[in-house]
Amino acid sequence: MDYRALMTMEKVLVQMEKDGVDSRMLDLGADCMCKLLVASLPDPPVYPDAVLSANDDDDLSGAGAEDRIGALPDDLLGGVVSRLPIKDAVRTAALSSRWRRIWLSAPLVLVDGHLLPPGEEAGQLALDASGAVAAAVSRVLEAHPGPFRYVELTSTAMGARARRGDLARWLHLLAVKGVRELVFVNRRRPLDVALPATVFALAPLSRLYLGTWKFPDTAALPRGAGFPHLRELGLYCVAMEDRDLDFVLANSPVLECLGIYYSQRQIVLLRLASHSLRCVQICMCIAEDIAVVDGPRLERLLIWEMFEDDNHATRLSIGHAPNLQLLGYLRPGIHVLENGNTIIKVHAPALLIQFRSTIVSSRSN
Repeated sequence: MDYRALMTMEKVLVQMEKDGVDSRMLDLGADCMCKLLVASLPDPPVYPDAVLSANDDDDLSGAGAEDRIGALPDDLLGGVVSRLPIKDAVRTAALSSRWRRIWLSAPLVLVDGHLLPPGEEAGQLALDASGAVAAAVSRVLEAHPGPFRYVELTSTAMGARARRGDLARWLHLLAVKGVRELVFVNRRRPLDVALPATVFALAPLSRLYLGTWKFPDTAALPRGAGFPHLRELGLYCVAMEDRDLDFVLANSPVLECLGIYYSQRQIVLLRLASHSLRCVQICMCIAEDIAVVDGPRLERLLIWEMFEDDNHATRLSIGHAPNLQLLGYLRPGIHVLENGNTIIKVHAPALLIQFRSTIVSSRSN
């Protein structure tokens, strides 16, 4: 059966189950994909292995040592707390009333993987099977007034019925209290759990990474919805319509970096029209057409490891991209690059084009 006609990756997996494929093997494959996904995410801005000491090097006993940390002003101590793993940050609130005040005012870093039981935290992408981590995340989000500097939620299977309420509640709390950077990955199947449209209420976001979700239907959103401060967007195994990405680009006026990886559905036409985009990466997707309609600041366009063959190749067209410096990778015998009326056929094993002068128009068939 040709699975290309099916809408999402999850529907492909469901059809494969109906065709007799062992569901355990499919679940294992989905877990492996999640491991690959999480491994490619940015590192959180915390230092879980750091050792903090206020003692002199020659006075390791601590007897009579000056409390140098306590002598620091509150704003510096808040910076220290905001760089601690969440378990350590919460513990500072128990030191004194002053430290509790500092904890409440510090922009926290919340990584749910740091809330896993001892022994699992260092494991390979451990999963919150008991729900204890999800409960701890809820307590932190409710107790702290915000804003949150960075939130990473990658340890919970949000498709479980018990977690659907958490999903809506977490996004609501982050919308109310504010979050600057968010990494949110749904673990385990189903891979197309609907992401609430509340994500568009996270106005302070500057970086957003989403993994294994069904993107909100932007046709139902109000005209003013968007990400006014978003500069970096990564979409990993996200099921979304072409019009949804059009909406995001049109309503993210300062977006500079866009990454689309392992798209859950075939992209019919990916239109890149943005006056702020500088770098675009598209990896391991099925895409019929990619068109740079208007990209005056676009410098790099990287298309690699696409799911293509002799009958299904991505067509690339470059319209207005005067600052484009890097374009790749083009596959031999499949991609053709047109610059105006000039056709350039690809014969090299893989072609990475670096432009030393401006490019006006090109197209591949």
